[in-house]
Amino acid sequence: MSGCHLKGDLTIYEPFVEKNETNGILEISKIVLTDTATVFYCDAYHCTSSGCWFSIAEESVLQGSHQTYKIIGSDGIELGKRMQVSESGHLAFVLYFEPVDKSEKTVDFKEGDNAGHWRITGIKLSKVPKAKPAGTINCTLKGEIIDRPNSSRLMLLKYGEDMRIVQWISIPVRNGKFEYVLHCDHEELYQLIFWDEYMGSGWRPVTFISEQGTISFTLYPIDQYKMNIIEGGKLNKELRGYYAEFNNYRELLFASYRARREQLEKEGIYLTPEAQALWDRHMTTDGAEMRAAFDQYYQLTQEGLHLAPAGKALQESIDSANQVMLHWQLQYAMEHPSTVGYSILIEIFKGVGSVPPNDILPFADAYQTIFAPKYPDHPYTTKMIDLLTGSSLKPGIPFVDFTAVDFTGKPVKLSERIAGKPAVLHLWASWCGPCRRKGMELIPVYEEFRDKGFIVIGVARERGSSAAAEAAVKLDKYPWENFVELDDAEQIWVKYGIGNAGGSDFLIDENGIIVAVAPSIDEIRDFLKNK
Repeated sequence: MSGCHLKGDLTIYEPFVEKNETNGILEISKIVLTDTATVFYCDAYHCTSSGCWFSIAEESVLQGSHQTYKIIGSDGIELGKRMQVSESGHLAFVLYFEPVDKSEKTVDFKEGDNAGHWRITGIKLSKVPKAKPAGTINCTLKGEIIDRPNSSRLMLLKYGEDMRIVQWISIPVRNGKFEYVLHCDHEELYQLIFWDEYMGSGWRPVTFISEQGTISFTLYPIDQYKMNIIEGGKLNKELRGYYAEFNNYRELLFASYRARREQLEKEGIYLTPEAQALWDRHMTTDGAEMRAAFDQYYQLTQEGLHLAPAGKALQESIDSANQVMLHWQLQYAMEHPSTVGYSILIEIFKGVGSVPPNDILPFADAYQTIFAPKYPDHPYTTKMIDLLTGSSLKPGIPFVDFTAVDFTGKPVKLSERIAGKPAVLHLWASWCGPCRRKGMELIPVYEEFRDKGFIVIGVARERGSSAAAEAAVKLDKYPWENFVELDDAEQIWVKYGIGNAGGSDFLIDENGIIVAVAPSIDEIRDFLKNK
């Protein structure tokens, strides 16, 4: 229907949708309802490498309450054809469907009925004013983008959250400007991430505190991030002051280490030959080969086998300097007991997992004596409880119980499934290659001991829906029960001390005591043989 111009009977800008299951790729910016067609103005956001593509199926429909409306044309894309987006990672196009009946209040966009097919459900077909959003704080974000022609949208989420896991908010950039009103109940640290930086696998978050009023942003390219200007709000002024002091102190502390690492890398003695080869392959390939190389390199880092002797010596010095930096940040947070200070405490506590257990005590003490009494109902207080739980998780203590949902949405408690039996809790994600390989390696052990009472419980960490996890279970042929943690709802990964990871395994005995954290397959088999 190229070149078709329709007179709209009703135009709906930024239509409300209940759920968008398109992996953050497809968004609807406008709907025009006419007597001859239902017109969807769409934006696709995707990566630009040769291995990335998207398409809109020719069988796509709008599903109404009693009727299905077929797709009848498109502008800007060819239906059923694999498409790549422009350099910006953004493509605008139009879809034409049969005219919907005037009685329809909402419709669902559906490519098909199979798992993995794109769906956008609960698309509202009216300009009825939305109900007042929940939240006592209205934080207006207004920004101008400088010299970034390829930046077409921003991702908004709480600082420290993983965009692979949680449902983030998409903010379009139009004509170099953006505006969004963030409604929330608490002052918390948030981040804006440029979509094009994220798709390029390297990004620098723009951070701010969600406080009442307007926050203005002037944002430059990533290599000019020091020119960024963020203005508005008492707390955000305090946050900028903290970053200025932090960056100055860090530069003094780490400048010599950075120069030393560059020298070791130049001489080729920072990484082991195996790790260097994997890193070089990761940097010079794309698609499946790039991901495989990175997975193998990541596995070496997890096992501490990626550094050469000179690299290890340097890393030990850097680790000591990191502890000095952490305690400087702790002191700063204690001297500034605002929500800014609380956000600093939360973030630095995540970095103490590798230090001796006694070094956790000053951070826990600051939480218990300063921040928890002042902010008993703040989300950070609950977050600290979960972080403390995860930091104390080790062999010899009871497992942490939780509730997850099965693939039909039914809630199930872990304790109900493993009571009185030796078990492995297999935390994984559909997007985590090492986790899935560990799961497949676990299958023979499960098959060997399942008739003797051995239990494996899988929980997948997913965003939005369980569709990707369901497909992975079928592909990898996991024979045990699998559940899902959607959008980190129960904070299971944090409670198990692996908040930044895709997954891990926990061996639990029949009395509910943790026997091993991240055990090897041989360790699991030996434990079961001895049982």
